[in-house]
Amino acid sequence: MTKEEKFKNKSIKKKVNDAFNMIFRLYFATVALASLGLILLAVVPDAFRIPVLVICIVIMLTIVVVSVTLTGRESKWLIYYIVKPIRELEDVAEHLSHGELHEKVTYQSEDEIGELANRFRNMEDTLQKIVGDLQNILKEFAQGNYTVRSSCKEAYVGEFETVMEELVSTIQNVSSTLCLIKESSNQVAAGSEQLAISSQDLAKGATDQSIAVDNLVENVSKVTEQVVANSKSTDIVHDRAKSVGIEANVSQNKMRELMEAMERISTTSKELERVITEIDGIASQTNLLSLNASIEAARAGEAGKGFAVVAEQIRMLAESSAESAETSKHLLETNQVEVEHGNEVTQQTSESLNKVITELDAIITEVANIRIASDRQAVSVKEIEDGVKQIDDVIQTNSAASQEASATSEELSAEATSLDELVERFKLLEQ
Repeated sequence: MTKEEKFKNKSIKKKVNDAFNMIFRLYFATVALASLGLILLAVVPDAFRIPVLVICIVIMLTIVVVSVTLTGRESKWLIYYIVKPIRELEDVAEHLSHGELHEKVTYQSEDEIGELANRFRNMEDTLQKIVGDLQNILKEFAQGNYTVRSSCKEAYVGEFETVMEELVSTIQNVSSTLCLIKESSNQVAAGSEQLAISSQDLAKGATDQSIAVDNLVENVSKVTEQVVANSKSTDIVHDRAKSVGIEANVSQNKMRELMEAMERISTTSKELERVITEIDGIASQTNLLSLNASIEAARAGEAGKGFAVVAEQIRMLAESSAESAETSKHLLETNQVEVEHGNEVTQQTSESLNKVITELDAIITEVANIRIASDRQAVSVKEIEDGVKQIDDVIQTNSAASQEASATSEELSAEATSLDELVERFKLLEQ
């Protein structure tokens, strides 16, 4: 092993100490030699001083040259084996700071710098393994393979071990998330398919309901028209019933006047009967007087014939008056019976008319109530019609919404299928 190799393998402290020791030895040798020359110059005769001085100077110059040569060599080695490897390490560190891992440390030695170079090489190897491993893992990730594992897990030490743990945790989380996405997409696909079927059924049901509601609206409209017509008819009946009630009241008044007239006729008939009775009495007396006159005329003979004729005429007139009075009396009696019967019939008619008026008042009241109820029914039926129309609008809206929901669910099912196909591209961890 050469001196240079021995110097190279020395420790930095040893190198510096050896260099300074050599310099100090040469310095002390030069000082000692100079001191010795001065002593020799002091003790030698004058004739030998110049040669001795020359010899001392030559020796000193030789020592100086040797010292400079040895010192330069040691300094060169010291600089070369300390500064150069440090600069090389600095360059490699600069490349590492820029992410360039292919720059290698070539310096080799058994000193501290050589040990540092070995550490740099180990660090580069570790970084290259980790970076290469991460590149491979990320490449597999990019291709959808989440089952990839590290090929140099032992290289991940210290902080890199935490990085690997976080990476593994991230892989597991992403894989779990994709599994959940796959499961959710399957559930969404199944749910959207069921939703599409339900939406179609709902749309069909809404269409049927719309037809039924349209028929119901038509029927309710007819009922509304009928109720309005009934209300108008009820108004007409009510007005006519009121008119009939007024006419009935007028008829009742007329019947009352008729009863009063019949009562007056009955009273007049009784008065006429009394007068006829008096006339009959007068006729009887006249007949009796004519009989007496006839008797007196017969007694008078020829002188009383004219008076007898007059008496006969008076008798005939009295008999005729009596017959007329009897006939009038008979007629008055018959008329009285008819008047009394007419009074009874009129009384019964009045009572019946009173009952009719009472019932008619009740009918008018009921018709008024029916009219009010019909008006309320018309309002209620109108509200029902409006409500049914609103229901029809809601059904139409629901039908359109269900059709949109069906279309949306079909699109969602297609998206879920696409998502499932996308997730199928990934190789996932077993859960």
